[in-house]
Amino acid sequence: MNLGLTMRTIVYRHIHGDQLVFAFEDEARRVSEIRTAIETAKTWGEFQKLMPHKDYSELIQAIEVEIEKIPTGLDTFSADQVPGYHDGDYPTWLQAEMENVLPAEILEKYGYQEFSALNGEFWSISSNRLSEILTDLE
Repeated sequence: MNLGLTMRTIVYRHIHGDQLVFAFEDEARRVSEIRTAIETAKTWGEFQKLMPHKDYSELIQAIEVEIEKIPTGLDTFSADQVPGYHDGDYPTWLQAEMENVLPAEILEKYGYQEFSALNGEFWSISSNRLSEILTDLE
């Protein structure tokens, strides 16, 4: 019997030394690719090649509203040109999305909510209980 359910793989990463962030693998990969593109590209052509296609198209549409000329492949690229990047609004902040990834019982047992003045609530989970979390997730 097919209920139309698909299983998504959850991955985790250590951040800020002693914190964990959990995300669905596809979303974690997408955010990683975006961050790599923003942090390493020197030209707009390089940025376009490194970015996921859909995200690049959406970003260009957002930028078109703010500037007169769309950058070309040889134009110098800078992270400052990406709306919301330095404010933490782009790409997706995975710590704030963990409530959509982990069961509420796991979050409440191992984590606590914090508040960012600019970006709202997010979950903090200490890495010192990783083995317990993984056991409970199984």
